[in-house]
Amino acid sequence: LNQRTEDGLLKAVEFFERAVVEDAQYSLAYSGLADAHGLLAHYGVLGPADVWAKAASSAASAVMLDGLSAEAHTSLAHVHATQDWDWPGAEREFGRALELDPDSTEGRWRYGVFLWARGRYQEALVQVRKSLALDPFSLDANWILGWVLNSLRQADEAEEVAGRMLAMDPNVWLGYHVRGVARLLKGDEAAGLGDFERTADIEGGPAMHS
Repeated sequence: LNQRTEDGLLKAVEFFERAVVEDAQYSLAYSGLADAHGLLAHYGVLGPADVWAKAASSAASAVMLDGLSAEAHTSLAHVHATQDWDWPGAEREFGRALELDPDSTEGRWRYGVFLWARGRYQEALVQVRKSLALDPFSLDANWILGWVLNSLRQADEAEEVAGRMLAMDPNVWLGYHVRGVARLLKGDEAAGLGDFERTADIEGGPAMHS
C-alpha cells in the first residue's frame, strides 16, 4: 500500500482481501481495504464507480468492528473527505482517531493532507511536523511536508525534504515529485521537468502522479 504504485495498490487489495477471508472480524484488514480502494480511484488506476462503494463499505465495517481503532476512524475520515465532500464529518473522524491515538503518525499526516486540501496550510504544517517528530523516516509524512512547503512557496526547504526522501530511497517517485515542484517554483524549469520525467519513468509509478 505504501509504495503508492499501481502494482503495489492492487497487491495490497489482494492481501487485505485474503486477510478478511481468514478473519472476517479483523478491523484493520477492512481499514486497509478502504485505503487501497480509495487510492486506486485517486490515482486513476480504476474508476470511482469500481471502487468507491467498496472503500466506503470497508471503512464503515472497520469502525463497526472496532470503534476504538484509530486506523478505522482515519479510513472513514478519508472516505468522508474524498468521496462525500463531507468536511465536518471528515474532521470529526480525524479528531476521533487522534483522540484514540495521539501518537498515530499516519493519522497525523493524513489529517495534514485534509487540512492542506482545505487550504489550511499552517494547520497542515503543524500536523505533519508532529507526524515526523514521531517517525522521521516516514516517506508519506515527508512527502506531505514537501507538498505543504511548496504550497507555502518555501521551495528551498521542500527541496531539502525531497533530498532526505531520495537518500532513504533513490527510487521513490514521491521524492522526485516534491523536488520537481520545488525546482519549478525556484525557476529551474529544466531540472523540474527532469524530475517529473523521472517520476513517470519509475517502474509502477505511472504519470498520474504529476
